Amino acid sequence: MTPEECADAVAGPINKYGTAWMISPTTFAPGIEAGFSGLDFYFCGRGGALGDVPADVVVAAMGLLGPDATRTNWDQGRAVMPPRQAADLFAGACADHGRTTLPDDVDLAELVRLATIVIDAAECAGLPLFAAWRSMPVPEDTKAAASHQLNVLREHRGSAHIAALISAGLTPLEAVVAHGGSANASFLGHPEPHPEVTDDLRARRDEAEVMTTRIVAPAFGALSEDERAAFVELVNAALSPK
Repeated sequence: MTPEECADAVAGPINKYGTAWMISPTTFAPGIEAGFSGLDFYFCGRGGALGDVPADVVVAAMGLLGPDATRTNWDQGRAVMPPRQAADLFAGACADHGRTTLPDDVDLAELVRLATIVIDAAECAGLPLFAAWRSMPVPEDTKAAASHQLNVLREHRGSAHIAALISAGLTPLEAVVAHGGSANASFLGHPEPHPEVTDDLRARRDEAEVMTTRIVAPAFGALSEDERAAFVELVNAALSPK
């Protein structure tokens, strides 16, 4: 299994896992208890790994989310608590999701070991949100550590994908419309009107997907061929619906 094949094989399950924990009601519960209203916890919690930065820095790092929604929720969240403190709370919710959802019959310690090799080997230039989450402390217990490192890998590919989309000549709005249409754009905080989905937009997005893999694949080259195959098996075993 090549680094590119490994990167592609784990991309889908890891992305779905990240989406699942980020939108789970149990994730938002500690934020609501701390004084957030809802989405401001997501923006301040996820973006807070960057530190107390201007809102446009978060817009740049998150990339595909609506700029106005990002600015509004970031500033609203900052009024509740310092962003890095919010990031710690958000990371704690990620850890708790792993503790409650990841299976007992998968070698999660090995998954963490292999994921950490990839994370440590990854180039972070141009990938600020990945670099920020890589700097966050990894929980000590295995399930929590697995959840955390899976999220860091999600931020790795997600940050690379933003760079790839821009390189393919797509604006963030064009990119989200090309993948999911107007409904996806609205869900990600982009107000109407939205551009029409064209064959050109789809082709550019497909090009960006290939480029994304090209960006992240070298990190998977830090694993041996056998380790790459094992990592794919472990990710699928840990994240496949039971």
